[in-house]
Parts: sequence; C-alpha cells; structure tokens
Amino acid sequence: MACANCGCNDHALTTGVTYQLGTDACPAGEACDQILASECVVYSGDKLVDFPLEDGERVEITLKKLIMYHLDSAALFGSNGIHAPYNVESFKITDTTIDIEWDAVANVSDYTVSIAPATTGVYVDETVANNVTKHSFINLAPETAYYIKVIANGIGVNYSSLVISVTTAKS
Repeated sequence: MACANCGCNDHALTTGVTYQLGTDACPAGEACDQILASECVVYSGDKLVDFPLEDGERVEITLKKLIMYHLDSAALFGSNGIHAPYNVESFKITDTTIDIEWDAVANVSDYTVSIAPATTGVYVDETVANNVTKHSFINLAPETAYYIKVIANGIGVNYSSLVISVTTAKS
C-alpha cells in the first residue's frame, strides 16, 4: 500500500517535503511512487477576483470550493463576511467517536455541527461557540457510516459546508 501523505509532513504545510516520490522513505516503509496527497499540492499564483482561490491554498480545498460553487455559489461567497466552512475534515475516528475540524469563518456568531446516520439521514444538531473549530461526536455506533456538516451562523444568515461521510471503526 502506498503512503497516504507521501510528499508532505503535515496538513498545515508548516514543514518542508519529507518524502520523495519513488523511494521507500515513508513512515511504514511503503513505496511512495503511487500517491501524492492532494493536501500537499498548493496553488501558487495571484488571487482570482471571481473565485476565492488564494496563493498557497491546498488543491483539495480548491476542489471543495469548486463543488460548493457549482451547488450553491451563495454559500461560497456568503454575505457580511460570513461564508460556508470550506474545509470540514475528520481527523480522529474510533469505534464510537468521530473528531472533526474545519477552517474558521470570520464574523460568525456560532457554528452548528450536525451528524446523521447514513441509513436515516436524520441530523442531530449541536451549537458550538464562534471561536471553536473542532468537535467530537461521541457515543456513536461502531462500523456505521455518518453524514457530517458544519453550518456557519451569523445574524440573519447561515451557510452550510459540504456534507462529508465518515464511518466509525470496527469495535
């Protein structure tokens, strides 16, 4: 199996490239010649006025923005400085918990984090403070697929992220 993060050391790109393609320098000794993770590829160029693409932005975030633009351009651009959270990701999954994080959105009053079993699609919502960008969903069923979204709330406006699907681990 090839390295999952071959080509960079962390999601924030705070360190330089750690692994070289075509070598066996990956942490578990897998060959790196098959995978270059999208979080390691960044845009280098001018900011585009008509689309919120920033210099140094990870390509995977740009792809999420393009999908959001196609589905709901209002959520992408927002109003009063508030827009949908662009980058909702799971970062820790066990048999009964899913930890998520997202990029902060300016001017929000709070966030609504929502989870639904994929089998029912019925969301349970929790409100979290405007300075929070991580959340743990607990007491979940093992080996179950869930849909998760984060909604940025402001005065008179709210914008939802794209929905991600995450499956809890086997117990």
